[in-house]
Amino acid sequence: MTTIAYDGKYLATDSRISGDYIEQYSYNKISKVGAAYIACCGDVPANIAFKKWYKDQTKPKPDLVVLKDFEALIIRDKKVFFVDKVCEFVELVPPIAIGSGCKFAMGAMLAGASATEAIQIANKSRSEPCIMSLNVMTMCYDVRFDAEPETIYSLPQYLLDGYLKYWDKVWNDNPFIKTK
Repeated sequence: MTTIAYDGKYLATDSRISGDYIEQYSYNKISKVGAAYIACCGDVPANIAFKKWYKDQTKPKPDLVVLKDFEALIIRDKKVFFVDKVCEFVELVPPIAIGSGCKFAMGAMLAGASATEAIQIANKSRSEPCIMSLNVMTMCYDVRFDAEPETIYSLPQYLLDGYLKYWDKVWNDNPFIKTK
């Protein structure tokens, strides 16, 4: 479940990857491709296929319709574009949010929150009952400059470290989970 927000200055997203049995807390969903920042949500294979195509648009557009889910925001030349499964670009005006928490993020930004704050607010809206559902990091790029992302933790680092160690142990000690 991903939320991506852009307020005209900052492009921010959570760091969670979720699937049937996998959750990871350190995945950066924002990529710099040439002069553009691309933030994708949805199926990871679709994200990879789209970014490869974006780098070399002389190739045919990827067939993302067959995949379950895909949306992206592209920030380039001081413009923001929404991209859907058929790789159609629609220019938008910030603030804009996409992904499962987009309504919460848009509400927060329209009430005056930055994109980073909007992601943190959207993270609080998750309805899953266990702590595994928390998005514990927010990645934020200031798209006006070529800068490294700022990582913002929603949980204190010592809690995050202990939590991840616990789940690594559970994952590794579980005889029903097969890894390569």
